[in-house]
Amino acid sequence: MLAFVSDDYAESLSAESRPRWKDGRSAAPLVVRWLAVTAGLSAIVATYWDGAWHTAIGRDSALEPPHLLLYSSLTVAAVAVGVWALTTAVRERSIFSVLRQRALLLSLGALVGIAASAGLDVLWHDYFGRDAVLWSPPHLLSVIASLVLIVGLTASGGGESRSMAIGIGLGAVLLATSMIPVMEYDSRVPQFTEIAYLPIVVVAALFAAWVIDFAVKGARVMAVAVSVVVAFRAVIWAVLAAAGWPTVDVPFALLGLAVLDLPVSRRVDRVALAAVAMSLIQLVLSAAGLSSVALEAVIPAAVAVLAVAVVAMLVARRIGGVRIAAVALLFLGTSAQLGATPAQAHDPGQGTDRGEISMSVEWVDSRVTVVVEPVSSTVPIEFDRIVARRAGEVVEATIEEQGAGNGIVRASIELDGGDLWFVYAEFSSPEGTVESWITVEPGETSSGTRPLYEPPTAPVTDPEFLGASVALYLLAAALLAWAIRVVAVSKRSLVATTP
Repeated sequence: MLAFVSDDYAESLSAESRPRWKDGRSAAPLVVRWLAVTAGLSAIVATYWDGAWHTAIGRDSALEPPHLLLYSSLTVAAVAVGVWALTTAVRERSIFSVLRQRALLLSLGALVGIAASAGLDVLWHDYFGRDAVLWSPPHLLSVIASLVLIVGLTASGGGESRSMAIGIGLGAVLLATSMIPVMEYDSRVPQFTEIAYLPIVVVAALFAAWVIDFAVKGARVMAVAVSVVVAFRAVIWAVLAAAGWPTVDVPFALLGLAVLDLPVSRRVDRVALAAVAMSLIQLVLSAAGLSSVALEAVIPAAVAVLAVAVVAMLVARRIGGVRIAAVALLFLGTSAQLGATPAQAHDPGQGTDRGEISMSVEWVDSRVTVVVEPVSSTVPIEFDRIVARRAGEVVEATIEEQGAGNGIVRASIELDGGDLWFVYAEFSSPEGTVESWITVEPGETSSGTRPLYEPPTAPVTDPEFLGASVALYLLAAALLAWAIRVVAVSKRSLVATTP
């Protein structure tokens, strides 16, 4: 019993604020779901702004503006889930009633995962070195936990259609959040091979669509949700561009999900056709220069998606079930990740500061001119080399002029790929390698004073590092599996109790 809540308050909850699923479980109040939409959209803005911040400026304090917006958004989401839990406990007059709400319990577990990832990230950087790679174990745990939180909140309506607007809003937030794992690709700063991009987009988008199909009922729901996400990302692109920040691609490939609204009798066919549609749209985008992912990387991935989709449809006709397509596409996404190779770009980590360096870059046609001059250093340094890095490719510069001692160094780099690259200046010192970087784009000129620092080296062969990595990846996988089970069980329960 909840002695701290009066019976009058419990009775005062109106019928509208006491929605229930058909299997007897309570849905979240509308105010909670609206708060979740607001927090989710703000968190997405903060995430892409933070990516642009790191690209243009590098690592900064924990109190930089995009971090503060992200912290505020997560706080609002936590408050919303707390209100949901309190309302449930008051309504049922039992704290233990919270344990009977699958979506609520999932959301609470996701919040614990997000909080744990923040603490583990600090320990990770202290123990193994600082990094800014999105797919590092603590970062990926945070991304997956955030996605699972949105799954719980999206499923909080129990599949009812009391409010189409809020359902589509949560569905759009879920779909937009599912694209965070490929943020570095969309932001033109990929850490891994670009071949992995399309399979991950297809698998993540279809997962989000599966949850939306359960949580939101109505005609053309997917087309509307996708349109909202594309428009929202277009606004983010426009705002970043207007403010002079590095921009982020608009995910037009998601428009292929609208195929799921077509009156195709077999669900497995709709899923497979949606995957093919997204792949074809991405091919057009890359060919037209509307996506920063290279066409030569998309072509083999698109062929693989097409092959998997055809096989899934053929096999399903014999065995039956959309699970065939889901498992096949999941295998495709996993295979792409297994083949990913590190890129060492986009601020993989800035260790101990060792001074400052002046850098300027100018990109004309395929030639990038680089000028480097040390400003200050706390240790003796000697120039080593200049390289450009992007998506696993490393191009070394030709030194054209090198002053005596720590004088000015002029160099040039021939780059075939026209997109954002990171240019690194490397020096040797008694403490080991020190470096600094600056970004460059085709036809652009950039210059500034940059920090000179020791790059952290990830102990990838250290058994403790490998063990910790596996443990965090398994924890992220467990959260995702929990979310899948919650939606699957709730979906079956809803179907079974529908007259």
